[in-house]
Amino acid sequence: MNLNNLCATFERDGFSNDSYYINARYSAKISKGHLAELLGLPTHGKLFPFQCLLVIEHPEITHSFLKKLILHDKNGDMVGFKKTATEGNWLIGYKDRRGSKLSEQKVKLNPSTTELIEKIIKITKPLRDFLKERHDDTWRELFITCGFGFSTPSSAEYPSWNKSAFKGHPKYLDMLKDQFHGHTTRRDGELEAFLARVSISTLRASSGVLVYLKTKSVAEMAKALGHARYDTLLMKRYLPEAILAFFQTRWIRIFQKGFICEAMKDSPYLLEAANFSSMEDLHSFLTNHALKCVPQHLSNPEHTMTEKETSADHNIKQVLISIDPGIMTALVSLEKAVDAASTPEKICGRATYWADLSRKVVAEINRGNDYLLKQHLSDALSHCNPEKMKGLIYETSSRA
Repeated sequence: MNLNNLCATFERDGFSNDSYYINARYSAKISKGHLAELLGLPTHGKLFPFQCLLVIEHPEITHSFLKKLILHDKNGDMVGFKKTATEGNWLIGYKDRRGSKLSEQKVKLNPSTTELIEKIIKITKPLRDFLKERHDDTWRELFITCGFGFSTPSSAEYPSWNKSAFKGHPKYLDMLKDQFHGHTTRRDGELEAFLARVSISTLRASSGVLVYLKTKSVAEMAKALGHARYDTLLMKRYLPEAILAFFQTRWIRIFQKGFICEAMKDSPYLLEAANFSSMEDLHSFLTNHALKCVPQHLSNPEHTMTEKETSADHNIKQVLISIDPGIMTALVSLEKAVDAASTPEKICGRATYWADLSRKVVAEINRGNDYLLKQHLSDALSHCNPEKMKGLIYETSSRA
């Protein structure tokens, strides 16, 4: 029998776990495991990749949520998977650890995970029909498998991907390695160690860490993991201690850098003290200090402009810039670093912007007669350090 005949027979008769029927209709020469694979049946472990992909996209999904997830109620109505035209598509289950009032959990699906659920429903339909005819309530569940071939369909069990399981089933490990070879450069022991770490729990933890790295917020991480409230102790289960410690000290360093910048903004030694590590940091400092709003009593000390004229943008004839030795030193250093750049086409937009502003400010100070401003410029020129700016001006334009 060729594959077309096998599939036609299965489509006509549906799933059966009767060995006599299987041998008579399909051929005793084909092993049940191979036959199940040819027919695309959800055998043991075959739905695990679907579950992993769901968890990666929606880290609030837990092991308990997926276990025996009910797709249909007793009347046959679909309750676990809801598709709506206006509110999107939802996977609905229960998470017992949240308590009775919060046990129902609704996960809003995206287009890719909606497609995953629809595929799972199609794949498991033959088993579902078989169980329904026999009044076995397992038919109502989303994840159903038929063992390693044509066993009686039952609730899907999670495969054990760990060192002890691999040691007891070397052929299973070899099969997994072959499947992963096309998707990773890991081989032999390194690949085995990687596979031994794959589980719903580790995938959730990794996805939670990604949210934390993007948002720097443990509250957002807790929300992404589906926690009813933020719990420090619970977060420590997901966030590696080294990463948590790094970001906790990072915020301390940010505040310390802020104090240094504020304290040294009037000093020509600002660059040495602050040691800006990125164009973004320098841009924020200059924006907050060089282009800050000038108080009304300083910009219009004689009160010669009316309130209406002050608020009208089209009446503004000049731009007021706050200048002191620290700011001037930063601007001149940046300007000279941009002018000396060996690859000017790679300079980021922010560096070009501040260098242009520096040229205009220097020209304005030189043209005027303000002694204090000229002193600030003189201090800046004597303390400027283009070398400190070289590493900042080439940052990518996406950050500019």
